[in-house]
Amino acid sequence: GQLHACSAAPAESAAVVMTGAVSIQTVPSSIRVDIVSSTPTVVARGQAEVFPMSLKYRHSDISPFTAPARLDSIRVAIDDGKGTPIAANTVFSRVVLSTGYANLAVLENVPAEPTIVLTFTEPAVLMTGKDQVLSLHADIDSNATATSFALAIPDAGSMRFSDCNSRNPIAIDPAVSFPLRTPAC
Repeated sequence: GQLHACSAAPAESAAVVMTGAVSIQTVPSSIRVDIVSSTPTVVARGQAEVFPMSLKYRHSDISPFTAPARLDSIRVAIDDGKGTPIAANTVFSRVVLSTGYANLAVLENVPAEPTIVLTFTEPAVLMTGKDQVLSLHADIDSNATATSFALAIPDAGSMRFSDCNSRNPIAIDPAVSFPLRTPAC
């Protein structure tokens, strides 16, 4: 539809305002998330640009009248490969999350915590019927004290998708089984 506005008083010479057509979009139904690649079997202390995890997520709706989805952050858990949490800085000196050629988050000061939250500089926007890959790449600390590690997306709350229009939450497909976990390295 279009919006058309004019003065209620016939003697006024106010300008007429018109807009282009406005689309009304439906709320997205769900997002599918899968691990598509994971940790190499061996890495070296001081090794840069290791790709320990990539996630593919897909907008489940295909209608052009469904709103795009957005993702603003992701939470990743780090453990010793046997399920015992370890501090991220015992493994990594730097962590980057990217999609395509765009870096979404860069963590230069890796915390002494078993989870890291990567908050994006700009949201990742996903159009209907499309998918996107998030790649986590990291530098292994030259003084790493951990002897092995695994990464996990612990639960659906670790990836909070929202409707681009209303910012209301979008559920992750109930068929996705959490945690999404890499094998040990």
